[in-house]
Amino acid sequence: MKATLKYNLPEEQPELDYALAGIDSLIVIESILDEIRSALKHGSGEFQNCDPDNLELIRQFILTKKQERNLPELV
Repeated sequence: MKATLKYNLPEEQPELDYALAGIDSLIVIESILDEIRSALKHGSGEFQNCDPDNLELIRQFILTKKQERNLPELV
């Protein structure tokens, strides 16, 4: 199967940029969730000094938004 995306440049340059940044956005989201997971499970990582209850609320918010937008899981 093949898929081709076509954009009328330069008018649709922002739309092309959004499409090309999609995987990078997913990687950033997963990195944030990984850091939250490290803080909650091991007390380590970028968020180690943050309140665990707040981190859990943020984690749930991100997961809900991912689900609402049907974002794929990275494999």
